[in-house]
Amino acid sequence: MATKALERIYLDSFLKSIGWNYSNIEEGESPDFIVKSESQSFGVEVTQIFKDSSQRGSKLKEDESQRGKFLIKLAKEYYRRGGHPIALKGMIFDLPNQSMTQELLQKLINESHCHQPWERSQLCIESDNKKYAEFYITRLPDLIGHYDRWICMNNTIGWVQNLDKVLLEKTIQEKSAKIDKYHEAVDNVILLIVVDRIKQSGMMEWCAQEICCGCGFMSVYLHIFPFETYKVA
Repeated sequence: MATKALERIYLDSFLKSIGWNYSNIEEGESPDFIVKSESQSFGVEVTQIFKDSSQRGSKLKEDESQRGKFLIKLAKEYYRRGGHPIALKGMIFDLPNQSMTQELLQKLINESHCHQPWERSQLCIESDNKKYAEFYITRLPDLIGHYDRWICMNNTIGWVQNLDKVLLEKTIQEKSAKIDKYHEAVDNVILLIVVDRIKQSGMMEWCAQEICCGCGFMSVYLHIFPFETYKVA
């Protein structure tokens, strides 16, 4: 999903969670959105934080992205080669190389042809005593068509840890470096910090009660998507 579309999903979820009803929302760059009503307008800058956020980004998020892209390409090529509709979910431990991927495609196609609708099967991808992936497949009726919502389970399973207040404050400070740029577009700006609990990289919870410094933002909200929202500055 494109970054701007995902940011809009987070924004809509945030507005709903705190009971704000705004229908006039304009996309921008600095800040990401301008939210308007008859009586007021304000900007919203959206940013995400992850379990392993660092100067180099998030390795967990990068791995999730690579596994997701792999399944999208796999499904596209699978149906291009004439595979019957299947639902697929499983664990990807390491991305298969090109030759292993070609072998996987053929095995998936064979599985789809030798099973009746709603029959289930299991497929492991191994090489040199190393398991690369394990998939659970459900053959679907042909009338369903190209069902490609394939699921990587280790993108959505993991331990929940406490969100470090230091990371939150560091994020606010970093985003405040562009506060003058935001104010060129709108007087008041909200910083929306998102933790996506649907993904392993965002499985965190907020337990602190202290209020952080707003660093020039009108207010700062932490949205634990899609569950809850906290005003943290």
